[in-house]
Amino acid sequence: PGGVPDGMLDPSLFTMEDGSFLRSALSLTYTYDSRDSNIMPRKGGRANVGVTLAGGPLGGDVDTYTMAASGSKHWQLPWDMIVNLSGSYETVDSTDGSPVPIFERSFLGGSRNLRGFEYRDLGPRDPVTGDALGGQTSAFGSVELTFPIIENVRGAAFYDMGFVSSDVWDVSTDTLNSDAGMGLRLNLPFGPLALDYALPLQVDDPASDQGGQFNFYLNYQY
Repeated sequence: PGGVPDGMLDPSLFTMEDGSFLRSALSLTYTYDSRDSNIMPRKGGRANVGVTLAGGPLGGDVDTYTMAASGSKHWQLPWDMIVNLSGSYETVDSTDGSPVPIFERSFLGGSRNLRGFEYRDLGPRDPVTGDALGGQTSAFGSVELTFPIIENVRGAAFYDMGFVSSDVWDVSTDTLNSDAGMGLRLNLPFGPLALDYALPLQVDDPASDQGGQFNFYLNYQY
């Protein structure tokens, strides 16, 4: 009783997320920034710590809390080489015991974190459609070295790693993924651009391995 009849597939978890929601939220964030530039920082660092409360006394259909932290640190080496370490951590849970909606969950993959994987394609998946469903905890770290090539053009070599877990506060690295790659950093009149190519190295789920990935994006160091 209440189950899926024999011979039928289990219902898609992705399509069960369909619906309309009213979300009211309040966020508090602390930021410390000692970088010498937000375009091409050579020294200093940036740290962000924040918490977001949705629903509860604020009303709406979403009742969750999210805690997040991120940071970066830059060092200038001889011959104008620059090392950048960056990373982030995020966890989300409901305040009323209900499932966390898909738009509140954490995802990884793409130009701003794990560049060897497709955008927001890492983490738990729908058993029917194969779509990424996101998780309640995520973390990633990256190390990047850039070096001058010609005026306004720099080369880059980088390594990224991270995970997305189904449960809140789950920092297990059993679902760790990683990639490595090379790229270019272009300082153009209309803004800094980055072009990267990365290959997956460690893959938790074979469905996430789509081979090498190109990423092209505005490279402001937020």
